[in-house]
Amino acid sequence: MKNLAFALGTLAVAAIAIFQLSTVTIGSQSQLFASDLHSKDIEEAFIQYIAKYGKTYATKEEVTKRYNNFARSFKLVQEHN
Repeated sequence: MKNLAFALGTLAVAAIAIFQLSTVTIGSQSQLFASDLHSKDIEEAFIQYIAKYGKTYATKEEVTKRYNNFARSFKLVQEHN
């Protein structure tokens, strides 16, 4: 029962994360990230990160800032590995 509650909680956080990201997307152009930091892999990793750790952000600007910081770190790790 505890595992089910955890799974449902994780799913709910993931849904919120996806909603947060979708609210900053306009048409086919996303306003979330700088063009040099855009990658489907990075975007998916960011969604997983905010879902896993229950992150929420109050404004679109904060989502953008957090995404760009995450993307820079993600790219550094990828280059290092």
